[in-house]
Amino acid sequence: MKSPNVSGAAVAKRSVLVCSQMVFVAGLMLLWQWASTSGRIDKFFFGEPKQVWDILRTWAEDGTLLSSVWSTTRLVLIGFSLGLALGTVVGCLLALSRFFRDVFEPYLIFLNACPRVILYPFLLVWLGFDILPKIATIVLVMTTTVAINIAAGFKDIEDEYLANVRAMGASKFEVAKNVYIPSLALWLLATSRVTFAFAFQAAVFTEILGSTGGVGYLILVGQTNFDVDTMFAGMVLLTIVALIVEYLLGAVEQRTTRWRPA
Repeated sequence: MKSPNVSGAAVAKRSVLVCSQMVFVAGLMLLWQWASTSGRIDKFFFGEPKQVWDILRTWAEDGTLLSSVWSTTRLVLIGFSLGLALGTVVGCLLALSRFFRDVFEPYLIFLNACPRVILYPFLLVWLGFDILPKIATIVLVMTTTVAINIAAGFKDIEDEYLANVRAMGASKFEVAKNVYIPSLALWLLATSRVTFAFAFQAAVFTEILGSTGGVGYLILVGQTNFDVDTMFAGMVLLTIVALIVEYLLGAVEQRTTRWRPA
């Protein structure tokens, strides 16, 4: 059990860290606003924080903000879930089947080294201009990374530990339940925080290339109209959504792995 002093010190340290981060961001915004207002930088090329805030407020009032964030978030969640599930299955097959690993591992390594988002134009032609090619792109981006990480997680299970569990009379079901599944869960949690960033980037990329909604589309509109403030407003939205999801994933990981030793 942690002592109140230790817990209080940790909270105080965290508070100081958060305040320092907020002060740093506020200082950058003030410096940016001063440089724009005083003419040190050209507003046309570098924008202005006040205009970015006004755009965000307008989006919030007319419903554009909520609808765009939901469109992008829905796309990411669908592609993320499917990519995580498919990558988990492939990773388990890589770890548990030597034949499957020998046949498909070279292709997965090649795909992992290849920027999968470049396949999006082909997926547009093959699957149409709806949400399907966007989801397929996210799944492609995620699957190889998840599969390789899951396979690596299985390899980290010590052979001596497995041998001891089997020597104690554990059946295959008990080995899977008490050894493989907990290990898989830990690697899934660790992998999800990394691959979510990939899924988010892929979703925004597909929206910028061709879409009629989402935060990426708002950035595209700003780019088309040479409106830097609109582009910055879209980037602010993306950052906020990414930070919120990252915080939630981190909280889930911390809560579900409290039993592990520090």
